[in-house]
Amino acid sequence: MKGASFFIIALAIRCIPSIAQVALQDSVLVTDWPLNDSISVKTTLIRSDHIIINEGFYADGSKAFYNTSINGENIGIALSWYRNGNLRFSKTFQCDIEVGRNFEWYESGRIKMIKDCGFPNSKCSLELKADTFHILSNHIINAYSDSIVFYKKKFSGEIIYFYEKGNIERIEHYINDAKDGNFFFYDINGALIETKKYLKGNLIVE
Repeated sequence: MKGASFFIIALAIRCIPSIAQVALQDSVLVTDWPLNDSISVKTTLIRSDHIIINEGFYADGSKAFYNTSINGENIGIALSWYRNGNLRFSKTFQCDIEVGRNFEWYESGRIKMIKDCGFPNSKCSLELKADTFHILSNHIINAYSDSIVFYKKKFSGEIIYFYEKGNIERIEHYINDAKDGNFFFYDINGALIETKKYLKGNLIVE
């Protein structure tokens, strides 16, 4: 699983500079504000694309999280780190829905969850004309004359949960946010202990 962690970190490192490069050209640093006693946030607006970048930092300066959004809708990659520097999760968003393969880890660095989300059938449509924004209570709020049209997609896919020891804890399947298909449950040693079958969210009793 260390290979998977390295791949996600490498992907994040490749993605972030491309955004930062644009930010150097036309971004405006909007505000630095405390999220809580231990995390501070730097919020940046990329004016040409209407993208807001939020970067969280622990008191020692190490990264706590990174995400991007348009008008409150998550887009692109979102990352979160534990205090020890290990990744907490890596997720990719398109129009505020998770897409592709997303990961969560335990603080120890061992894999906790793999979520295969697939991709929306329709791309989102962004209709933005006004280039204005407001700051309210140290939080940035976009204000656009035209609305943003999103084509939402409910989750269909597979989620695999792991014990911290490394063995699979359970496997779940969903179609349009509803449990659908076989759910497998394992003990900490990897032995299958239970199987449940669902159809459109309803448990099938055999």
